[in-house]
Amino acid sequence: MKRHTVFTIACFIALATTSCGVSYCKQLFPQLTQTTYTVTPTLTTPKGIHYDPSGLAINPALIDRLTDEVEACLIKAFPDGNILSTVGQRDDALDGAACGPSHHFTLPVTRSCLTVKVASDWHLSTDEFNGSKQQLLHDVALDAGPTCGKGETGPWACYWRAGVQDKVTIVTAPSFYVFKQPLVEIITGCAYPWSSPTLSACMTPTTGPLSDGTGP
Repeated sequence: MKRHTVFTIACFIALATTSCGVSYCKQLFPQLTQTTYTVTPTLTTPKGIHYDPSGLAINPALIDRLTDEVEACLIKAFPDGNILSTVGQRDDALDGAACGPSHHFTLPVTRSCLTVKVASDWHLSTDEFNGSKQQLLHDVALDAGPTCGKGETGPWACYWRAGVQDKVTIVTAPSFYVFKQPLVEIITGCAYPWSSPTLSACMTPTTGPLSDGTGP
């Protein structure tokens, strides 16, 4: 078998999304890579989402539930999959939320397109946010600042709580507290969904900031 043929087959079977630098699920929107984890998605949720629990006792039903919640919210807000069709969202989409040129996205989401990495090397923030400390990944956010909301552990030190890697892979702490943000980003193509009130509603956390990922 020729070398390029082996490479092609390896890319095809490497579990969805961005294997070998190519996205096989064209319905997803690649985002800038924010984290630097090794991702080995050897497990699959009941609904078909590939995930790497990093040895943690992560409940796959939790991943399915959070994804279902985001999908249902987006379908209700944008039934035709057009970001600009919702009254009052045009300026948010074009400016603050940075939703890209197409403004259209595909629902329902094909679950086999999604890959989730749960980090086991998380650490707690020294400061509290919204009344609680936060589980932080090992990667520092580039847009750190004195009022960073991503988990401040010292002056100008802010760490991601969840993010995108390899264009469409979701990386999260076991709390899954902000898991919905990168999920919304890769589904809609909006790089800054918090700038849109409608998109923000679809990212409302439904786990606690200190959850361990074992609950449904």
